[in-house]
Amino acid sequence: MTPTYDTRGKQVVGAVHGRLTVTREVGRDTNSKIIVEAVCECGKTWTGELATLRIGRTKSCGCFKREFDTARAMTNEVYRRRIRKRKAAYLKRHGLTVLALGDNDELW
Repeated sequence: MTPTYDTRGKQVVGAVHGRLTVTREVGRDTNSKIIVEAVCECGKTWTGELATLRIGRTKSCGCFKREFDTARAMTNEVYRRRIRKRKAAYLKRHGLTVLALGDNDELW
């Protein structure tokens, strides 16, 4: 595979930005921004603007936020309550019910 370069002469394919490694250039959007496909360390693929990777706005496919939220929920009771409220609202919207297993454990 021949390396792909952007307009500034920097190599696009193979570049690592946070947890994402660029695998190929998909093309350009209507504003002529480079669209790339990248593989995250967790194995998922991500497609988006190369600029968001370069400036650091995007660091993963979303797995980092999920891991961070999970770790924060384990240590912060207020955050756990907020998450439980969101889950309850989600379940109510979709007509599902919560099965209570104990004081803090829930199965949904």
